[in-house]
Amino acid sequence: MEQIYTFGETCTLTAIPDSCCVFSHWVDDRDPCVVYSTEPEITVQVTDNMHFHAVMAKKMATVNVLLNFPDLGETTGSGTYECGSEVTITATTNCCNQIEWRDDDICNDSTPDEVGVCPDCSKTISCTFVVTDNITVYADITPTMHVALTKPCPENGGNTGVLQTQIPGIIPNFNGVPCYEYSGDGEHFF
Repeated sequence: MEQIYTFGETCTLTAIPDSCCVFSHWVDDRDPCVVYSTEPEITVQVTDNMHFHAVMAKKMATVNVLLNFPDLGETTGSGTYECGSEVTITATTNCCNQIEWRDDDICNDSTPDEVGVCPDCSKTISCTFVVTDNITVYADITPTMHVALTKPCPENGGNTGVLQTQIPGIIPNFNGVPCYEYSGDGEHFF
């Protein structure tokens, strides 16, 4: 924006960056290779025809994609991006578990894509948005325990076995321990 001032007058210039920029410095056209000031607001006395330019830099934003149970899945998309960039993030877990985005304001469609059949499969959710500021997005995994009776113990009438789960790191894998008696109600082990 150009304005006309009288010789000897003072004027105040204020640099106002848009949402994806940050102010860097002022340059005077009389010596454009020299930084005139790094303050966003300057006051100058008019001594000649003068042209000042506010130099802006593109703002960078950091995206962090985290899991509530990091041992049960993985994410993609964490990194530093230019403000205004379109970013796609994903979170993946075993398809036996449930997974969804915690913050519906950013990722409001968390319908997972499943590949394969449980337990040898994956479930992935993705989200695409325009990044403007630093942000952390959480994917919440709800572990699903799958129990199997193996190695029937004939000494106990064949109704016992070894408890195994599909939640490594959360529920211990009891595979290999002595047989547990099965209660018969489909839920309890003694």
